[in-house]
Amino acid sequence: MKTFTGTADSNSYNQPKRGWACLNADVVAAYVDQTIGDKGRAQVERHLAACAYCRNLVADTVKLERVRDLPTVPAALFARVRGLGSAAQPKGWAWGLPMAAAGSLACLLVAVALLETKQSPNLPSRPAPAGPEIFKSQPQTPLVTEPHEVVRGSGSLQQMPTVTYPARGTVVSPDPLEIRWTAVPHAIYYQVRVLTSAGELVWQSEPTTNAVKTPVLGSGKYFVMVSAVMENGRMRKSDPRSFEVGSAP
Repeated sequence: MKTFTGTADSNSYNQPKRGWACLNADVVAAYVDQTIGDKGRAQVERHLAACAYCRNLVADTVKLERVRDLPTVPAALFARVRGLGSAAQPKGWAWGLPMAAAGSLACLLVAVALLETKQSPNLPSRPAPAGPEIFKSQPQTPLVTEPHEVVRGSGSLQQMPTVTYPARGTVVSPDPLEIRWTAVPHAIYYQVRVLTSAGELVWQSEPTTNAVKTPVLGSGKYFVMVSAVMENGRMRKSDPRSFEVGSAP
């Protein structure tokens, strides 16, 4: 297997490997967070000056800390780590600085530059959603109720016009006939119609009282109907009342 040396004439390099005296993760974290103390920091920096593997580890840890938005690591710490690596290298491999450390530091510097210039995206502010409207209490418009239409039945005939004369089936003389019916409260006027047995209109009148006289009717069978026109424009109709006009003596 071909191996590569770290001389200036080499086209590649050996990856730095972890040694038995390398820093563990807890020490690296304490060093990055600056909670290790002066004595411990001095020991770590002496080790970093001679260990490319741990320099890469510190650099990667710093990068992860910045990506996670943890407190910013002082710029002086980055400069100190870079200076330790370059000052401790022997002149023989000054041109062969381990590319792994250089690559990691370059990535670290790019990440720091991006993170330091990162700004919160200017998202368009949306107005707070309006709360549910509370319905204002408004006076309800009174419903216009039509006068109760009285259905024919017990106690309701007084609200409907009822023909009282002529009686049903009565034979009357051919003289002028006075038709009478029960009055309906609040009626404006009445409509009185006389029809033949075939339903043809013979005579019609619109009196304001509950009685009216007809002209002389010819002999034959007839029907009379009375409708009360109310104040609301509706009509209340009586049942048809049949009668007969006798022949002249």
